[in-house]
Amino acid sequence: MKKNVGSVDRIIRFILGIILVVLGLIYQTTLAWVGLIIGVVMLTTASLNFCPLYTVLKTSTLKQAETKQ
Repeated sequence: MKKNVGSVDRIIRFILGIILVVLGLIYQTTLAWVGLIIGVVMLTTASLNFCPLYTVLKTSTLKQAETKQ
């Protein structure tokens, strides 16, 4: 897997992922469970620095300096 998630994108994914997971666990409605699943996916893609959707769309949020690491 080639990294395709930049640092700003990664931070946003972590924050939104945590919010969605917490809200999903608190409210436990059908919509909250969907949010929980999306939150887990966001946390996973942020931790791996890889987004499968970005691969399909042939895009990346990495800057040139981040790709050299």
